[in-house]
Amino acid sequence: MFVPDKRTLIVLTSLVAAMTVASAVLLILEPRPVIPAEQIMLSSLERDSDSDRQLFETTPPPTAGRWTAIVIHNSGAVQGSSATINRLHEQLGRGGNGYHFVIGNGSGMPDGQVEAGFRWSRQLVGAYAAGPGSDFLNRRAIGICLVGDFSRQPPTQAQLRELIWVVRHLQTQFGIPPEHVVVQMLPEGQGAGRYFPTLAFRQQIVQQLPASR
Repeated sequence: MFVPDKRTLIVLTSLVAAMTVASAVLLILEPRPVIPAEQIMLSSLERDSDSDRQLFETTPPPTAGRWTAIVIHNSGAVQGSSATINRLHEQLGRGGNGYHFVIGNGSGMPDGQVEAGFRWSRQLVGAYAAGPGSDFLNRRAIGICLVGDFSRQPPTQAQLRELIWVVRHLQTQFGIPPEHVVVQMLPEGQGAGRYFPTLAFRQQIVQQLPASR
């Protein structure tokens, strides 16, 4: 399995800090063909072993060493859904929702609902990173977006619970260590947002859960 060295980790962090979720650069790029925004939805209240498996099931299955990191964003708006993200990313020429997973906050999609998008189910590269060197992130890091703007208000308890569950599942499945989980909510390296509980989140992902529950 590919394990990034210290230099790669520095590059990874620098790239995430430099990118903007809605980069103006993409507005001048030629639009790519739009891929249907199919998704698998899962509410924590409906969770069981079968639905867990369905959420993470992909065709084709992930190859060994395919994913080596996780990047977590917020949508930048207090309301929204995977559908609104999909429309925005279509307008930006990204060919539909650029993230692999979206987690709702109750304003636009159910609170704590996890949706696995077409990029995950088809094992396609992400389209959430922009700017120089973004190809590395899109190809190697799983993109997760939480609906919300954490410079204005915190994520909901349901969002945090589901984020931790998804991240720990992916860590276990792909052997991703905590230091390869990057929280970058705001553009231009401004950090996770004043209302995102970064320390509490990181304490929860140190110990990984079994891949199935």
